[in-house]
Amino acid sequence: LGLFGDFRFTVSCGVYAVMYLALTSTFFFVTLFFQNVEGWSALEVGLSWLIMNTPFLIASTLAGRLAAWIGSATCWLGVLLGGLGVLTLAFLTPGSGLLAASPGYVLIGAGYGMAVPTISAVAVSALPPEHSGLASGVLNSARQVGAAVGLAVLGTVGLAVTRNSWTALSAQLPTSAQAGAPDIVQDVSGGQGSVVAQQLGTAAEPLANSAFADGLQVALLIGGGLMLIAAAFAFVALRRPAVPQPTGAGAETAQESPTARPRTP
Repeated sequence: LGLFGDFRFTVSCGVYAVMYLALTSTFFFVTLFFQNVEGWSALEVGLSWLIMNTPFLIASTLAGRLAAWIGSATCWLGVLLGGLGVLTLAFLTPGSGLLAASPGYVLIGAGYGMAVPTISAVAVSALPPEHSGLASGVLNSARQVGAAVGLAVLGTVGLAVTRNSWTALSAQLPTSAQAGAPDIVQDVSGGQGSVVAQQLGTAAEPLANSAFADGLQVALLIGGGLMLIAAAFAFVALRRPAVPQPTGAGAETAQESPTARPRTP
C-alpha cells in the first residue's frame, strides 16, 4: 500500500481502472446490441472489431515516437480519444450499422493504443527501479478491478434504465400483451427483441429494442463521462516529471519522458 504514496502512480492506477471500466462495459453492451438487436452473428461482431484493433496496433506501435514528440501528453490525449469513442457508441440506435459504429471504434482503438503503453511506462517510472515489477502487477490489478466493477455497476445501471423504459413503452402494447410484459424484462434487457416478439407479438419487438438502446445509452454515457474525468486527472498529474528536475551548477538538463526512471541520489 505504500506504493500509493506516490501521486503519479496512484493516478495512473485510477485512470487505468476507469479506462477498462468503460471498455469492458462497452464490449458487453455493443456485443448484445449487434448480435441480438441487429441480428449479427458472433463472427460478424468479432470481425467488426478489426476497425478498433487496427488503429490500436498502429497507435501502440507508434506510442514511443509520439511520447518522444509530445511527451506524456500521450496519456491524457489517449484517454480523451478513448472516452470520445465510448460516447460515440452510446448513441447507437436500432437500425444503426457498422458505419455508425466505426468512428467510435477508431477513436477507442487509437486512444487506447496511445494511452495503455504510456500510462504503464509512467506508472512504473514513478517508483524506484527495484519496485518496477510490483508496480506493474498493481497496475494490472487495477485494470482487472476496473473491468469487473465497471461491468457490474454499469450493467446494473443499464438494466435499471432498460427496465424503466420498458415499463413505459409496454403501455403502448395491446391490453392482452401488457399483462405479460413484466415477465420478460430479462429478455428485453438482453436486447432479445425477437424473443419478446414471439411472446407478445411483433409490435413488441421495436419497443423492446428501443428500451435496450436506452439502457445502453445511459451506461455508455456514464462510462465515457468517467473517461473524460480520468483524462482531466491524467492531464494534471501525468504530464509532470516523475521526480524533481536537478538544479544547481553543473546539473544535467533533465527531459520529461514517460519511460524515464527516477534518478537515484
